[in-house]
Order: sequence, then structure tokens, then C-alpha cells
Amino acid sequence: MERPETVEIPPQPMGILELIGGTLSAPRETLRRAAAERPLWLAGAVLVVSTAAGALPAAIAGLMTPIGPVLANPSTLVVIRLALALAGWLLWGAVVHATAGLLGGRGSVGSLLSGLALASAPQLLRPALSFINLTPLASAWLGVRVLLVLWTLGLQVLSVHEAEGLPTQRAALAVALPVLAAVLALGLIMWVSGTLAFLDLFIG
Repeated sequence: MERPETVEIPPQPMGILELIGGTLSAPRETLRRAAAERPLWLAGAVLVVSTAAGALPAAIAGLMTPIGPVLANPSTLVVIRLALALAGWLLWGAVVHATAGLLGGRGSVGSLLSGLALASAPQLLRPALSFINLTPLASAWLGVRVLLVLWTLGLQVLSVHEAEGLPTQRAALAVALPVLAAVLALGLIMWVSGTLAFLDLFIG
């Protein structure tokens, strides 16, 4: 008697809550699936929510800026942060994808963008953790923020690893090299500006 053939049912695409929870609790598996499924719009939504959550403590505190009273509006600050986050996401994704390609990466920019957006998920914890500022442990808030940044960077490296098929070391280089290049370029610009100002002061 022949055994009935078993039909494998493909897994359902991940929803936004599954993407967030999976990125925080099981990042390797979640980012691997994200690289295959490319949930670009949902990942972008995670980025938007994470950015808004990250900006929430500052908005609630009503931080003032020297630019003008319009930007002192908390809602305006959040909108600006969202616009910068989306533009930075696309630019950063393009730069990291190009760098990964030079290091032997063979993934798609859509897969990488999905992973990089999901890597912002730790920022969702900022509003919950910001209560530290209201306790005697307020001095630890800077350390908490640093840990969240390092967590995000680690998830970005894992995203490059899964989306581009690079070893972990090369994935880390794909993330670190653009940052290093930007720092060196900024340092060079500041040095040239300072040199020109010095020459103008003593020669002009």
C-alpha cells in the first residue's frame, strides 16, 4: 500500500509583530527569513515605529533647539526624525550594499534594506527604559543608550551576513568601512577648514 504523499505547506509571511519580536528574541532566524521574503514595506514600518519610539523621550521632555520655535514643537521634532531616518535608511542601505559587493557579497539591496530596517527594533525599548532618568540611576541612561546602539549595530552586521551571504567578519567590515570613511572625510574637511581659517587670519 502506497503511503500518501506529504505536502509541505510553506510558512506564512511574517507579520509586523512577528518581525519585531523575532528580531529582538531570535534575530538570526528572523533576519534570514527577512532576507528571503524581503518584507520591505513591513520592515520600513518597523523603522518608522522604532524611530518614533526613539524620539519619544526627547519629544516628551520638550527639548528646545536653537534653530527656532517651530522646531521646538515635539511633533515637529518627531516628523523631522522620521524623514531623516527614512532618507538615511535608503542611503545607508545603498552604501553598505555597494561595500558588501566589493567584499564579495551577492545579495539584493531589497533583502539588505529589509534587514537594516529591522535592526532598528531595539529602539522600541527606549521609551520603556527612559524611566531610568527619573531614578537615582539616571547616570546609567547614557550606558543604556550605548548598549542599544551596539545592539543595533550587531543586528546590522547580522543583516549583512544573511542578506549578502558574507562571513561575519566581512559583514562587520561592510558596516564599519563606510562609518570609518565618513569619519575620515569629516576629519579631513575640518582640518582643511581650520587650515584655511588659520591662513586667512595670519596672511589675509
